[in-house]
Amino acid sequence: MNEEDLKKLFQKYLDNNCTSAEKKYLDELFNSYLEDTKFIGDDELEGTETLESEIFEKVRQRIHSAKNHQDNKTMKLRKNKAVLWTAASIVILFGIGAFWFTSQETSSVNKTISHTVDLVIRQTSAGEKKEVHLKDGSIVYLNSGSKLSYSKNFGQDGTRWVKLDGEAFFEVKKDESKPFIIESGNIVTEVKGTSFNIKAFPEASDVAVTVLTGLVGVSKKGEKNKVELIPNRQALFSKEDGLLNIMEVDAQRFSHWKDGILHFEEAQLEDVLIALERWYGVNINTDNLTLENCTLTATFDKSSIYEVMEGIKFAKEGVEYTLENNTIEMKGFCNQ
Repeated sequence: MNEEDLKKLFQKYLDNNCTSAEKKYLDELFNSYLEDTKFIGDDELEGTETLESEIFEKVRQRIHSAKNHQDNKTMKLRKNKAVLWTAASIVILFGIGAFWFTSQETSSVNKTISHTVDLVIRQTSAGEKKEVHLKDGSIVYLNSGSKLSYSKNFGQDGTRWVKLDGEAFFEVKKDESKPFIIESGNIVTEVKGTSFNIKAFPEASDVAVTVLTGLVGVSKKGEKNKVELIPNRQALFSKEDGLLNIMEVDAQRFSHWKDGILHFEEAQLEDVLIALERWYGVNINTDNLTLENCTLTATFDKSSIYEVMEGIKFAKEGVEYTLENNTIEMKGFCNQ
């Protein structure tokens, strides 16, 4: 099987059109490359990014080995060429779907592709925010405790792909020929030029995509069907039940954070405190605070953590706190 045939077979696999025999062939092919690859847990390294680098290095070594023996016998040269074809095709597969190796159950990457194993990573720590300018002229505003990943060759092969963990506001430069695709957990967002906010913290119970301007397509990872959102519409994906709901919202308030404004609307106080930890880079201890259906509606405009905590104390009778250095101790009872 030559390189072109192998590329076609890869595409059939990704389109879920492989026969059982073809799938078995590909499985055996990849297993031969993966059998001596060391897998490392997510709590130790960055998961798929590390795995990609390991396999890519293994492919590179096999290519180098093949090149060093090109003056051998004809049969061995042919064998080395086959290794080169296979190695090149594995690299091509990374350009189609970087996450194939972590889950053979995923039959379609739904255009959420990583164009190279060389990723650029921009991230923010607690209390930090960052503005990221991409090569195509798009701007991404990263909220605290968030990470944006994208290829070093961003936008050079027909698609603009990024991965988001956390929250970001996107101002995407319009380009009809190159879709802009964001992968955030189990949600895929696709646009050609618009502005919108995505909130997708790993520990949160849902993922929210909120459109400010333009038209945005949202789908669940691995599915071809997508919903289209117009301005002031939000897609809310529940991680618990897997449902994707569409609702009408005031989109402006979901992007206020990039201008230093915190807004909470009937938010659970527990979630508010988590957001404050990220926003201000503080530790909040609630061991002595009783929370029972306690919600908060409030807006804080460029406020200090002291001003925010005083506002919570005023709005919620029975809640007390002490602030020392970067640690807040909360106590009392809140049930409204």
